[in-house]
Amino acid sequence: MPARRIAEEPAYVLHRYDWSESSLILDVFTRHYGRVALVAKGAKKPTSNFRPVLLPLQPLRVGYTVTAEGLGEVHPLKGAEWVGGHDHVPCVVKIDTKIPKSPIFRFENFWVEAQGFFEVVQQVWMLDPGFHDPAKYISYKLKILRKKLKLWSKNLSRIVLLLSNSNKVIDFIDLLEEERCISLIEWNFREVVKHCILKLLEFRKIYWKKRCTNRWMMLGEENTKSFQSIATERYRINTVSQILNQNG
Repeated sequence: MPARRIAEEPAYVLHRYDWSESSLILDVFTRHYGRVALVAKGAKKPTSNFRPVLLPLQPLRVGYTVTAEGLGEVHPLKGAEWVGGHDHVPCVVKIDTKIPKSPIFRFENFWVEAQGFFEVVQQVWMLDPGFHDPAKYISYKLKILRKKLKLWSKNLSRIVLLLSNSNKVIDFIDLLEEERCISLIEWNFREVVKHCILKLLEFRKIYWKKRCTNRWMMLGEENTKSFQSIATERYRINTVSQILNQNG
């Protein structure tokens, strides 16, 4: 049977279901054809004309194409127009306040592994605020600790810059080793830098894990840049750079 077009059909949306990332399946009740299943392609996109129209239990005029007869057939939606049903004008209400907001203190989990963190905490916790009320006592210490940690964190070097400089040092020593035999001091220095890189990569991993997304929850460390960097550095440590025989 050839397809036919249904236009300007009065209808109500009874239910709507997600079909894909951008489309919807609609359960629509029409005046002349009863209950009909329609697919609205791209209706969830921000720029779609269907998005503000296809609301449940709102009077609409819809147009769709009937591709075949029979129960269970889903027809493509071609157009939808809101008919109305009330006499008020939609408006946006915005509520704001003039009360100043305090800046948010963000505690980074990798601070615990950084040098000097526990010294700052111990110094603050040994202070005597002079309050007898336990709530005021703890509140005062936490406020002072927040202030001290903010000042202490400003002295921390940026992880990205440290990683970049450390990798440049490793590359320079590797190039130097290709030209001549490096000394024991240079070899030890390279091993220290490699271990520092691993520690910095662990800090970066903790930093981004705190700002987790659905991707981290689903995939964990699988195929991420941080995991690849750690694997590359471990490969560097386990790589044999030179093999000496009995003659040197």
